[in-house]
Amino acid sequence: MSNLKYSNNLEKTSLKEEDFDFLCRLLEKKSGLMLDVSKTYLVEALLKPLVQKNKMSSLADLICEVRRSPSQDLIHEIIAALTNNETSFFRNWKTFEILKMTILPELLRKRAGVRELNIWCAACSSGQEAFSIAMLLAEDFSGYSNWKIRIIASDISRKMLDLARQGYFQEAEMERGLPENFLKYFTRQGRGWKIDDKILSMINFREINLNNPLPDLPVMDIIFMRNVLMYFCPVTKSSLIFNLKKILRKDGYLILGNTELLAEKNSPFQKILIDNSVFYQLQGGVNE
Repeated sequence: MSNLKYSNNLEKTSLKEEDFDFLCRLLEKKSGLMLDVSKTYLVEALLKPLVQKNKMSSLADLICEVRRSPSQDLIHEIIAALTNNETSFFRNWKTFEILKMTILPELLRKRAGVRELNIWCAACSSGQEAFSIAMLLAEDFSGYSNWKIRIIASDISRKMLDLARQGYFQEAEMERGLPENFLKYFTRQGRGWKIDDKILSMINFREINLNNPLPDLPVMDIIFMRNVLMYFCPVTKSSLIFNLKKILRKDGYLILGNTELLAEKNSPFQKILIDNSVFYQLQGGVNE
C-alpha cells in the first residue's frame, strides 16, 4: 500500500478503537466478513481513498457520516474497499489441472443426456478465475461448444464487477499465472490486454452478497468458492455452507482454497481426494 498518496490536509491520526469496533460490526452485519484487529493500519489505508473521494478531512468524518446518515451506497463502498480482491489467472494451477483432467471430463460424460453444465465462481473479484475457466473450456473442450454451459461469476463489489465486465488487464496482471499458450485469447490494447469477446460472452457477471439469502440461481455442477469462507464469521459461514447444499447437484463439486477445510461433522459436505487435493461433494451424494 506504500504507493497510495493522500492530500496534505488529510489527518494522519490512527483509527480510534471505538471507530474500528463500529466498522467491525458494520462489516459483519452487512457482509458476514470479519476484520482482523491486528490489521488496523490496513483498514486505514484501504479507506483513505474513500475519504478523499467524498471530500472529507478524516476517517473519523467518514465513520461519523455513516453513523449519522447510513447511506446504503456509502456503506457498500466501505464494504467493497475492505474486501480482499486478491486474484490471478489460473491461480493454484493444480486445481485447474484436476478440473481439466478429472472433474470436467467426468461431469461432461454424466451430463451427456441434458447437454448442460453450470459453474459458479463466487467472490470473483476482477474476473480472472472465471476467465481462466472459460479459456480452459475453449482450449480443451471445444467439442462441447454446442452445449448450454453457463458460467456465473459474482462479487459483492460493483467496482470489481465493472472491471471484470470490461475484460481489460494490465501487463502485471497478465504476467501473474497466465500460461503463454493462452495469450491467444487476448488482444493488445494500449498498455494492457483485452480478452476476446467470445470468452467474455461465456460469463454472466452478477452482484451477489454471500451474507444474504442466495438469489435465484440454476442448480450448479461446480462451485468455486476459493479463499472466501476464511473471512466470514462462524454464523455466516455455517449459513452459507447450508445454502450451497441447496444449489449443488448431488454429484457436483465444491472447490475451496488450498488451505481451507470444512469440518465434516454435521456438515452437508464430505471431503473428496483427487490427486492428493481436497474437493467437496454432498454427504451421501443426495440433495435434500
